[in-house]
Amino acid sequence: MEGDQIGQHRERATERLEKECRELCNRLESIKRRRQRVRSLRERDISHQMAQWGQRYNEASRSQTEALVDYRSAVCEQKLTAHRLEVAQEWNVTNDCFYIWYRGPFGIINGLRLGSEVHVPLMTDPPSKAESKRNNDEGIANGTNGKPGGLLGYSLGFSGESSQVPTTETTISVPWSEVNSALGLVALLMSTLQHKPHSGFHFKNEIVAMGSTSKIGVRRGDSITYYDLFTDDSFHLFGKRNFNIALTGLVRCVAEAEESVQERDRTIALPHPIDASSRGEMTIGGLPIAYGPDGEQWTRAMKYLLTDIKW
Repeated sequence: MEGDQIGQHRERATERLEKECRELCNRLESIKRRRQRVRSLRERDISHQMAQWGQRYNEASRSQTEALVDYRSAVCEQKLTAHRLEVAQEWNVTNDCFYIWYRGPFGIINGLRLGSEVHVPLMTDPPSKAESKRNNDEGIANGTNGKPGGLLGYSLGFSGESSQVPTTETTISVPWSEVNSALGLVALLMSTLQHKPHSGFHFKNEIVAMGSTSKIGVRRGDSITYYDLFTDDSFHLFGKRNFNIALTGLVRCVAEAEESVQERDRTIALPHPIDASSRGEMTIGGLPIAYGPDGEQWTRAMKYLLTDIKW
């Protein structure tokens, strides 16, 4: 009996141990599955986070590249703009619109000559050696000691067969249509300078720029009289009196502009000074402004006037 009880007790203990062992194995399998599931979830979560971080990194890298490109573009644009500004600061629109220079004895503005007439010598080839010897012999016979020039008393001064010598003079005349157009440009230039912002120019006379038919309004007290700054070769009862009054009024505006400039900088002076006599006659560089019989002198005076305006 006791043996049977012991055997039964062992069987029950064995069954209980086997049951506990199965439960432990089941729990172990469950823990393994849970660990496997947790590991899988962690790997998936890590992969998802890595993908997000990679995407964010790519976006940040692209944004950085775009920002660097924009920065470099802005730097280049700034340098180009600074260069353009530096070049633009050297521009002088007035000089570009009113080009003043000279062509031989004439002063020009935008290609138009301002002057009356000049006398220029015509150049010819020198005589041959035989002709020179014959002329010298004739000169000795005529009492000129063989000097070239005969009774005129000046030497032609040629030093070889390739030299040229003056023989006669020719006159170059400028038509009044061209002179009137040039004076109209001068009037427009002075009017532009007067109305230019911050120029400080205030003229007593009024400039009416109308191309080749410009006028100058000369003020005398409270009244103003307009004179034509143009003329022609037709007959005038008082000659070119009105034209000279208008030209004098224009030159007076130039003199007033000089005074305005000298108020700001005393070191600036015109190369050809403008003076006024007690009778109101204007001179520039010692030459009278009024048009007279000496066309070559008036041409030089107009050249001095354009030089002073460009100065």
